[in-house]
Amino acid sequence: MYHLQMFILMPIADKWERKADLPFVSDSGAACAVNGEIYYMGGSSLGGGMAPTSNVVKYDPNLDKWTKKTDMPTPRAGHCLAAVNGKIYAIGGHSQQGTVSVIDVYDPQNDKWIEQIEIPKPRSWFASAVVNDKIYLMGGSTFCDGFALPCQTVLSLVEEYTPDSQKISVNPQDKITSTWGSIKSVR
Repeated sequence: MYHLQMFILMPIADKWERKADLPFVSDSGAACAVNGEIYYMGGSSLGGGMAPTSNVVKYDPNLDKWTKKTDMPTPRAGHCLAAVNGKIYAIGGHSQQGTVSVIDVYDPQNDKWIEQIEIPKPRSWFASAVVNDKIYLMGGSTFCDGFALPCQTVLSLVEEYTPDSQKISVNPQDKITSTWGSIKSVR
């Protein structure tokens, strides 16, 4: 039986401390921090045939407690989360139908999913980073049915995405107008 145990590093004491375990068993989910709390979303249910899930939970480090939140509108695993301006962006990944082609936007303050945005280059198994309120997606696979490993077509793209507090910014840079900014090829 799998257990998802949580530990935190106590840098001053130079030791790890055990904290409340994730309330369900999961694989290939994603996590990010917003306002001092950790959100864990999606992943595959290890007991349910590895099916991607819509689970969302919040960890409060002051209470050492996980709380169930509103499920994602799109089940996914192998995705990334990015936090910008107090919102969480659940990006890409795969479902049982294939690669997820949308970003679901979550407002943690109101526990609501507020927007869904198409992705020009859907992907699974990639990295993301937030720098100066811009989300960068790096690498990944363009096709994954959730079960066929390894996934196909590894991307050598870095995409830049700029969310705005009112709407998604548009920076087409001589490309078809989209919600994405500059796209750069990496060798």
